[in-house]
Amino acid sequence: NAVLDVAVTVTLRADDPLSYWRIGVRNRGRRYGIERVRFPLLNLAPIGEPEDNVLIVPRSRGRLIENPFKQRKIQGYYTCEFEMQFQALYDSQRRNGIYLATQQSDPCLTQLQISCLPSEIAWQVSHFPPNITFADEDFTITYDTVAGPFQGDWFDACQIYRKWAIKQFWCEKGPLSRRDDIPKWYKEAPLYFYTTFNDSAQGTHSMDENLQIAARSRSW
Repeated sequence: NAVLDVAVTVTLRADDPLSYWRIGVRNRGRRYGIERVRFPLLNLAPIGEPEDNVLIVPRSRGRLIENPFKQRKIQGYYTCEFEMQFQALYDSQRRNGIYLATQQSDPCLTQLQISCLPSEIAWQVSHFPPNITFADEDFTITYDTVAGPFQGDWFDACQIYRKWAIKQFWCEKGPLSRRDDIPKWYKEAPLYFYTTFNDSAQGTHSMDENLQIAARSRSW
C-alpha cells in the first residue's frame, strides 16, 4: 500500500509573535514518489471590513492588492515570479494584520497559492522535494514557514522580513550601492536580464542545487 507518515511541528518562542511550522513526510509505501507538499493550509477571514484589507505579495518589485477577497486566484513561484519570501494581509484602517513567509536561508523552489472567496482567502505554500516524484524517498522541509500577527502596514511587514533577511549569507556583504567589488556600470545599468538556473557548469541538473550555487557565488 502507498502509505505516508506525516509529522508536523509548530514552534512558539517567548517574546516572538510568529509561529514556526515544519513538516516531514515518510514515504513508507516506497511505490510512489512525492511531487510536492502543500503546507500549511490557512484560511484567513477579513480583518475588519473586507474593503479595508490589503494583501501584499512580492511579485516583481512588490504589489499591493486592495480587497483581495474580490480577486480570484493569486499564485507564483519563489525565485521566479516572486523575488522575496513573504506576504502579509492587513487592515489599512486599524493597521493590524497577519505576516506570512518562508525562511529559506538556502533558496529552493516553492509555489505560493492564494484562492480568494468573498468570505476568506485560502493561503498555502507548495514545497518540492529535490528529487521530484522519485519513488522510495522521504521529504522533510529543512526551513520554517512562519505566520503571526503584526501591527502596521506594508512597510512594517517589510521590516519583519528585512530583519531576518539581512542575517542571511546572501545579504552579508551589505547594500549593493556600498560595495566595491561590484562595478559602477552594473549598479547603474538601466536594463537587466532575469533567468533561472536549470543546469550549471558544475554539472548538476537540480534546480535547488543550482539556486544555492548561484546564491553562494562571488557575484552577490
